[in-house]
Amino acid sequence: MKDGRPWIEELRGELARSGSVDELERKLMAVALDFYYPVRRKRMVGRRTDLGLYVFSLSMPYQGLAVLGDSEAVVALKRGDSIRRRQALAHECAHGLLRDVDRAALRLTREHEDRLCSRFARYVLMPKPLVKRYLSVHGFPSDLDALKTFCGYFKVSIRAAIAALNEHGGRAGSSVLIAATYRSHEKRPREYDFRVDVAASHPDFFVPRDRRLT
Repeated sequence: MKDGRPWIEELRGELARSGSVDELERKLMAVALDFYYPVRRKRMVGRRTDLGLYVFSLSMPYQGLAVLGDSEAVVALKRGDSIRRRQALAHECAHGLLRDVDRAALRLTREHEDRLCSRFARYVLMPKPLVKRYLSVHGFPSDLDALKTFCGYFKVSIRAAIAALNEHGGRAGSSVLIAATYRSHEKRPREYDFRVDVAASHPDFFVPRDRRLT
């Protein structure tokens, strides 16, 4: 990671020159590995020139919140669990890097930007090369204990781990990992059930989002 504000400003400028959302996403994911060690640092708060942020803790209902200023992005992290705080820090870091992007010109909606930032956070916390290396040694997690070991290694939540394994896990074994919540379908708001939020498995066992587990 290149430490210091000049490199962050240069990166923001490069992202702002993207001609499409797809190009923006490719550029953002390409630099995710550079943020792996800075985000994992034990001390998260303070002036983080390595992230281009000023970070402080706050008691609030949200895990993270970013305010993008002209010179420095300010990020608030919810007090509490360090794993969730680190995930929120990586997510809000992406918002800071996108500060100068012309969202109207790219037709980048708030929802799409949030998904982009969440994906960036996964790539930062669980970079593809490191996930591949881990799986080559330990194999694809075949049960909950193995999944927890994976989470402990990368210091992430189970839900984030499943999402990363879905993206980077390749042709996994016969196990199917699912994170689900009891909720309705966005197109059928009155139909409640346990529905899939994210899943990771061999492609032959594809489990789509929103499928009822029952």
